[in-house]
Formats: sequence, structure tokens, C-alpha cells
Amino acid sequence: MKTVKNSLVLWLVFEVGLVAYVMFSSRLLPERVATHFTAGGAADGWMTREDHVLWFTLFSAGVVSALVGVFYLFRFCPAKYLNVPNAEFWRSPDHYPRAMEILFVFGLRLASALCIWFMLLHYLLIDANTRSPSSLSSGGITVLTLGLLIATGGWLVQMFRAYAKLKLA
Repeated sequence: MKTVKNSLVLWLVFEVGLVAYVMFSSRLLPERVATHFTAGGAADGWMTREDHVLWFTLFSAGVVSALVGVFYLFRFCPAKYLNVPNAEFWRSPDHYPRAMEILFVFGLRLASALCIWFMLLHYLLIDANTRSPSSLSSGGITVLTLGLLIATGGWLVQMFRAYAKLKLA
């Protein structure tokens, strides 16, 4: 239970940090913000700074919060749908609550990582809007996307290892 509380606090710190970062760093943006870019990085969509702050904050914090909600709601799914190492052990009524706790903790960790990803995305957006003409760094977005994919892969490996090694029988 302590791990759940610690992970929840950590996620909330990152969530509040995300919102604060977007709100405070957005003053570095021009009044007309390039918010959409072609595959080549050229700006092809704009909005006002105020609209951007509102949209980006609601979207990023909303996506991350929805993810946490989904991981919380998994506990209400029937045990037969749990597909992890040592599944029969974790599906038993004695161990299913602990299995759902592990899943929720890993969901909170993923949500924390996504908060960082959204902060970095916003940084790239600020950087793109300091250029004339506005353009998104293809290298930056590639590194950010690859980083997210690698982090998600590592997250999956760690989660399945947790189910494999925590068999208490």
C-alpha cells in the first residue's frame, strides 16, 4: 500500500509540474503560436497563446489523468482477463487485489513518464516558435518519440518481471 501512495504522490507532483511548466513557460511564446507542423517541420497551424495554453494544458493533463483512471478501473475487470506471468496465481481471489495494486502502480509510473514527455514536447514547441519562420526540429521530435517508445518498452519489461518474480506461493 505504501508503494501505491508513493507512486500516487509522485504522479501528482509530475501532473502539477506539467501544468505549472506549461503555464509559466508559455510566456516565452509569441502571441500567435505555431501549433501544428508538416512532416518536414514547417508550421501549418496556429492559435493564440491563450488558446494554446488552455488546449495544451487540458489535453496533456487530461490524457495522463484518463490513463490513471483506466489503470484504476482495471481492478473491476473479472480476474479471468488478467494476462500476466503466473496468471493462475495472480487470478486467485487471494492474490488478485495485489495483482491489481501492482498494475495500478505501474500505471502511475507510466503516467509520470508521460507528464515528462508532454513537458519535453512543450519545450520543443517553444523552441519551434523561437525560429523564423517557425519550424519544428525533426531531430528533436524523433528523439522524443523514440525515447517514449524505449521507455514504454522498458516499462512493459519491468511490469512483467514484477509479476514473474513476485509469485509468493
